[in-house]
Amino acid sequence: MKKYKHLLEKALSIYLEHLNKIVYIKSFKQMAKDTDVLSTAEEGMEDYFAQIKNIS
Repeated sequence: MKKYKHLLEKALSIYLEHLNKIVYIKSFKQMAKDTDVLSTAEEGMEDYFAQIKNIS
């Protein structure tokens, strides 16, 4: 019985991990279409590059 419990726990763990990956993929695809998110990311990258230039 312990053997089956371990197998079920492992299968459930893998299944839940897979569901989480699907949720992340879906949210990233949604964000990729959001112009506000994209412009915020671009602004952040501009700041990042400016900081790198100041370090060099």
